[in-house]
Amino acid sequence: MKKLTSRLSSAAAGFLLAGVIMGVAYASSSSAPPPPDLNDGASLDRLAGEGLLIDVKMAGTRLVAVGEFGHILLSDDNGASWRQTTAVPSRVTLTGVSFADAKTGYAVGHDTTILKTTDGGETWSLVHGGGGTENVLLSVVAIDAQTVLAVGTFNLVLESKDGGQTWGERKLVSEEAAVSALLSCKEPQSQEMDENELKTEEDIPPTDLHLQSAFKNGEGAIFIAAEKGSIYRSLDRGATWEMKVTCYPGSFWGGAVLKDGTIVIAGMRGNIWVSRNYGDSWAQVESHTTESLSGVIQLADGTVMIVGLGGAIVSSSDNGESFKAFNRPDRKGLAAIAQGPDGKVVIVGEPGIVFESAKPGS
Repeated sequence: MKKLTSRLSSAAAGFLLAGVIMGVAYASSSSAPPPPDLNDGASLDRLAGEGLLIDVKMAGTRLVAVGEFGHILLSDDNGASWRQTTAVPSRVTLTGVSFADAKTGYAVGHDTTILKTTDGGETWSLVHGGGGTENVLLSVVAIDAQTVLAVGTFNLVLESKDGGQTWGERKLVSEEAAVSALLSCKEPQSQEMDENELKTEEDIPPTDLHLQSAFKNGEGAIFIAAEKGSIYRSLDRGATWEMKVTCYPGSFWGGAVLKDGTIVIAGMRGNIWVSRNYGDSWAQVESHTTESLSGVIQLADGTVMIVGLGGAIVSSSDNGESFKAFNRPDRKGLAAIAQGPDGKVVIVGEPGIVFESAKPGS
């Protein structure tokens, strides 16, 4: 239990969403009223667009945003107006959403909850979880309408190959492969350790890493940003996986594959790492911010934009070779970013839904 608490506290310290991911704030307050039954379903909230939203994605030409209390918001006019769907059978905090096409999508969150929609987000059904489990799903990637991968805390991976009807838990890499990858970053010891000497946690790193964000490209490659500067990679639509390490000791929170195949990963303390060989090797790039970063996207004009804590917005106009940064005046935490069909940049986070047309340094 001590190890579990330590790991949770460590994750929570890294990013604004961790407090939501690891437990809603009012639940630990003795003076706050008890939370509603999470199985009652999302309730209509006229201020849902101003509350905490954690992810936003495109479903065809529709924008879909998800957040706390089971809130799911839809926009069919490039973000000019939003409406909340209450056809959501859960009030848990939703942390990620992904669409295989304009109609079929999945959302994940607390209590290993997985929701599915087949009408572009108008209505949702519960296809997994919701039973008050300790584990949290942090991200989901719909590889296609039938194949879905949901990832979360303590190396939790759930996979469905039948459109969400059944789910199985799997390990991406073996324990031995994970330990070997993590130990490759440690300096060799001057003397070999006696085989009978008791190994400590410093000698054998934990491999139950939080899997923070899964993302894909259009050619069957999938990547997962994780703790301890690690990235999981599959080049065959999730059939097999490898664990890559950057030797950065902190957490990565998000990433994207650019049009030219470059991979950009962002995380704690303004860390941005880039790979130009599909993850075989990585190099750190100066972000010009110390804010923790999460949402990553490449806009239609090629600009790379990343958002994070403190209202941080970081951008690159040269495919991640260099970045510029600024902070929004309200300095509220930002979690995810999308671009509507008309080119408008839509950002979600602590302030709900915001828009950003200016680029750093412009």
